[in-house]
Amino acid sequence: MSALDELTAASREEADLGRMLALVPGHDHPALAMLLERVAAAVRSGMLRPDHVEPSFAIHEPGLRLGINAAPGRRDASGSTPREVLLLSLAAAIGVDGPRIHAAVRHWLESPQHEAFVAVARASGRTRGKVYLRAAHRSRAELVGPIATLGGAPSELDARAEILCVDFDAGGAPIAFKRYVRIEPGELAARLAGSSLARLLARHGVSRDECIAYVSVRLDPAGAPVDEAVHVQVERVGARGLAHEYARMLGDPALAARLEELERAVPIVTRVLSQFVGDPRRGHVYVGLDHGAPGQSVRQ
Repeated sequence: MSALDELTAASREEADLGRMLALVPGHDHPALAMLLERVAAAVRSGMLRPDHVEPSFAIHEPGLRLGINAAPGRRDASGSTPREVLLLSLAAAIGVDGPRIHAAVRHWLESPQHEAFVAVARASGRTRGKVYLRAAHRSRAELVGPIATLGGAPSELDARAEILCVDFDAGGAPIAFKRYVRIEPGELAARLAGSSLARLLARHGVSRDECIAYVSVRLDPAGAPVDEAVHVQVERVGARGLAHEYARMLGDPALAARLEELERAVPIVTRVLSQFVGDPRRGHVYVGLDHGAPGQSVRQ
């Protein structure tokens, strides 16, 4: 019995997670078997909540994208297993391992206010592992140590950055750094002016004042900018159907149909919608299970 089969045969929340992951393209790739087995085991043991597993979809770029939040308070029944054990176990399952990773994650999670996420993205035959570190407060100083440990430079951080993401190749080497800066409603409105995402939010009556938003900048290992995107967290506004509508607006009917199928199969909520700066056809959709409690989006 596969890891997803075991979930589907369990409680309603776990069964919904199994069905959701079974509808994510690329979930059955052999390179991801260990990750899904460890996710299933963590969910069954109570160390990981099903709604902290977050598939995402790149518009016009078929492939698997999956984020997992090892949030504070996710312990085993005895309460003795620290969350870094779970995070490092999941990271190792996607090839992100080694002394530097262990040192950075363990140091970061010494603070109960800090959060860490792992994610995997597989597209065009290439698999990338990702580690996200999020500070409780906007503090550039708190992120300098981890980025240096992971092979980056402090100059790659914006003074306002509160989230750092490091992309790793299949061998565990850092290949990109991404910083996230939270923006206010006025800047969000200016950045989205005339965009498909702005029209979608207006169509559903979503005020930008209600949304948490970030701008991310991806940098290569030398510190040169690669791309920039705006991420809008929409989960709190309660609008339904945003995921498939957004994919259709950006001209990806196949993804829109897949997202509609997912929405019919399990109770999901759209968590984050992203739009790339300078490329109106590129975007991402992040979803998660909706069991009545807010999830923990990587971009939250």
